[in-house]
Amino acid sequence: MVLLVPAVASAAFGDRPLKMGMHGKDVSVLQTLLTKAGFRTAADGEFGRATRRSAGRWEAARDREVNGRMSRPDLRALRREFPARSEQTGPVGELMLFGAARRPGVSAEVTEAGAEVSAVVADETGAIVRTLSRRAQAPGTVKLTWNGRIGKAPAPEGSYLVRLGDGALRSSAGTEPPGAFEFRHHVFPIVGRHDLGRNGANRFGGGRGHQGQDMFAKCGTPVRAAQGGTVEYAGYHSAAGNYIVIRGSGDGESYVYMHLRDASSLTKGDKVKTGERIAHVGQTGRADGCHLHFELWTRPGWYKGGKAYDPLPKLREWDSYS
Repeated sequence: MVLLVPAVASAAFGDRPLKMGMHGKDVSVLQTLLTKAGFRTAADGEFGRATRRSAGRWEAARDREVNGRMSRPDLRALRREFPARSEQTGPVGELMLFGAARRPGVSAEVTEAGAEVSAVVADETGAIVRTLSRRAQAPGTVKLTWNGRIGKAPAPEGSYLVRLGDGALRSSAGTEPPGAFEFRHHVFPIVGRHDLGRNGANRFGGGRGHQGQDMFAKCGTPVRAAQGGTVEYAGYHSAAGNYIVIRGSGDGESYVYMHLRDASSLTKGDKVKTGERIAHVGQTGRADGCHLHFELWTRPGWYKGGKAYDPLPKLREWDSYS
């Protein structure tokens, strides 16, 4: 889910501390950001008791002074959790994902078999990071697509452009997507309204040794692969309910999805793409309410010698542009 903040409100946000009784576009932005942070607040532009309660809960969750008021440092800290697209570096275009079914590329029309078509991938500085080429087997359309890698490794996230390398063919080429595009390795796993946790018990660690992040959404909300890869496990556990574990094709880490509504049709060894729908939010197993329990494990993976770590910072980042 992309956070859309009106330009005027975004420019004014943080110019003044906010407290009970105040109103305006900056209060509306505050309420929107609190909801994104997991503290649901109606974005009516009025700083009332409900907004004060949400602000206090946010302060407590971030180990800040709890007073229900939002100082300028508080507002800056909250805003940094969800960077707007306008604050991202480099040209911003269509979002393209590493390991997704759709790849960026170019196409060209050739009139004879054997014609060689070449293209280059350039980063936001204009530096060429990859060269692509293909020889036409017959007259017609030749497509060149980029798999998002430089050598064997995923290209760094950022802005890129794929352009035809042969000047003679440039006029007949089409770019998919057109212009510069934003390249990312992940996408947020929930496709629909959600929050990132309602209290400290939903977070990683704590007294109960929680190994992931609980994110609440309506049962039946689609779940997609945060990064594509290979299914390591798919089954049912009395605590986890229906669950899926995917080994990421880019970083080799394990991505774990639990309490899914239905038994998965995926089996060990199946390949999935980044952003591919893999399940729906549910409450199977030991689950209090409809939510997705999401875990990240370092290489070599889930219960294979890897270690679980707090996924919330990455989830916040993915949520800011997905």
